[in-house]
Amino acid sequence: MKPKPIILSSDRKESLQTQLQDLPIAYYISNFKDSNYDYVDWHWHDEVQYCLVVKGTILFHVNQETYEIEEGNGIFINSRQIHCSKPIGSTNALYHCFEFSPTLLFHDYNSSIYKSYVMPIVKDSQCSAIVLDQNRPRCLEILNGIRSVRKLLDESQPAFELNLLVEIIKIWKNTFLSPNIQKNTSPVTTRENERLRTIFTIIQTQYSDDLTLEDISKSAHLSRSECSRFFHKCTGQGLFQYLNQYRIHKSLELLINSDLSIADVAYSVGFASQSYYTACFKKEMHMTPKQYQKQYSI
Repeated sequence: MKPKPIILSSDRKESLQTQLQDLPIAYYISNFKDSNYDYVDWHWHDEVQYCLVVKGTILFHVNQETYEIEEGNGIFINSRQIHCSKPIGSTNALYHCFEFSPTLLFHDYNSSIYKSYVMPIVKDSQCSAIVLDQNRPRCLEILNGIRSVRKLLDESQPAFELNLLVEIIKIWKNTFLSPNIQKNTSPVTTRENERLRTIFTIIQTQYSDDLTLEDISKSAHLSRSECSRFFHKCTGQGLFQYLNQYRIHKSLELLINSDLSIADVAYSVGFASQSYYTACFKKEMHMTPKQYQKQYSI
């Protein structure tokens, strides 16, 4: 399995790739059919995010919660929440993703409008995600708003930027006024969210080293057993299962774009032996490193 390429900083923060020079917004499409990726790996960003599932069913993991979003529905992911996604069943799945900075709504953090209508959501540690059910009127308005944003960006008619801002305000208004929307009520604290980001940071920055559970647990200020339990609770994966998976993914480019031997590739991404690397690679990619090289070169 291969993750979708995302521009990330060392702490797995995504860099917003804006479509418009003066507006902090972005619109992506994640299409898992005939693509060279199978999932979107764990990451986070300051922007709020609205996703609309266009085909298939997508599984979103946000902090410690899992959401199965079917075609026609969507999900709101709050600012600074670590998350990932993957299709369920058929890989013929697709979803649209619209992100914008909360500063787009109101620049002045001290204004009464920001404090009344923006801060209650973006600073709510218990509102990491909101399911957007198309059978709920306000949710449907939000989902239609996402479609309108896509249309405005595609057509780029004169003064479309103003219409875009109007549409974003409408989306936010409906988000704010939707008390009956299914919210994540799990008591995920800011500290837990930051702790998970810390674990991902040390994995990303030190994956090529001889990382131990002691190293990782110390960075998160947890005991070794607590660290393992915490990571599994949040991600559904074992800590070293994810570390080996990450190392495998980092090795793919080296297999194709370097002259390193397979043994040297294994050592360079943190594996202690070629045989263990090959076993992990085959489990993750369903082929050997050599077969991957041959397949890519055809």
